[in-house]
Amino acid sequence: MEINILDKKEEILELLKDYTTVVHTNADEDFDYLEEGCLSISVLNNDEEILYVDLEDEITLGIGGWHTHYSGYLSDYNMFLKDLRDFIECRLCAVCIICNDEWMGSFTAYEDELSLENLKKEVNKLLSDREFQRQLKKNGYRIECTFLDSTKNIVWKIESSR
Repeated sequence: MEINILDKKEEILELLKDYTTVVHTNADEDFDYLEEGCLSISVLNNDEEILYVDLEDEITLGIGGWHTHYSGYLSDYNMFLKDLRDFIECRLCAVCIICNDEWMGSFTAYEDELSLENLKKEVNKLLSDREFQRQLKKNGYRIECTFLDSTKNIVWKIESSR
């Protein structure tokens, strides 16, 4: 069943009521990518955006260098709500792979799955291309786990294996 994503604004803001939020339109600086009538909700911590939700013909959810899209169907909207609640309750985090200060890829992980061993396996699956593997081994990399509550953030540094 198709839904009107913009009609969900108040429900989303209610979920984020314990956070400082700012609603942007395409009239705001840096938000000219939004179509007329579409919105972006920024969640702020000390005036810095830590999570965003774009409401367009689809929903985009982003945190810590990771983002994903949900279509305008009720089933996707329910998946979005589950993911947003998991971020709010700090059960879910964004995991980014950084090599030479360059973003290499990202995925999400549940808090109870966060071990260096598990994350290295996911990195190897995500970046299975030989060139990526060579670069990671040569230069080392960081695994950055970003939670909505930044006090829970974790960074692992993997040294090069030259």
